Amino acid sequence: MMDALRPDQHESRQATIKPAHAKPCRWLLEKQEYVNWLDSDRFPEHRGFLWIKGKAGSGKSTMMKFAFLQADATVDVNTKVVSFFFNARGEDLEKSTLGMYRSLLAQLLEKSQNYRYF
Repeated sequence: MMDALRPDQHESRQATIKPAHAKPCRWLLEKQEYVNWLDSDRFPEHRGFLWIKGKAGSGKSTMMKFAFLQADATVDVNTKVVSFFFNARGEDLEKSTLGMYRSLLAQLLEKSQNYRYF
């Protein structure tokens, strides 16, 4: 089932994003929206979504990859951090909501202790 869920291009967009230089992205860690996003008590406000928007080529993907890696390393062990990076130049599933849902579901199942039952 996992092979059917996981798009072939899963993580290919994220893998092509160069790692952020630590200093330019550090400001995000103090940004109130990011701090609120990490706070599980504020989940009703953001529903677990962190939305980064900006002009093409402005570093959104680099910033999001930085935010994802920081969150994944610091959140509570019971919190599952998953991501999807849309790729306008990619394959169909890399630029569709269907691809996003499949990718996120596959990641959640993999990170679940009980995913082997699916």
